[in-house]
Amino acid sequence: QAKRDAKAGIVRPNKRSKKDPGIPNSWPFKQDLLNDIARAKERAEQKKADEKQQKQDRLRALNDHKKSGGTARSYEEIMAMANRDAQQFASNANRDEGETGDGEGMRTEKQSLGQQS
Repeated sequence: QAKRDAKAGIVRPNKRSKKDPGIPNSWPFKQDLLNDIARAKERAEQKKADEKQQKQDRLRALNDHKKSGGTARSYEEIMAMANRDAQQFASNANRDEGETGDGEGMRTEKQSLGQQS
């Protein structure tokens, strides 16, 4: 089969991957290099574990929100709803400020910093 493929010009990749030869014993500072590699692996594992924990915390917060009667389906939806509610609150506060007539109430950024152009 291999001879026929070679005649036909068919190149088949080697299915067996080559083994890593490792670090030769005569390599200077071999132990330091091995320690660096071990630390890098530990950092990668720690980062992966931290990301997994953060994901679990977000899911736990989402489930708590759903149990308490919330309707959001994801963390992004919760943030979007919070931002929308904050904008509605700000617009209601601005409307209420105009109704009092005395000019007192919440100040906008320009009022508190003076008119800046």
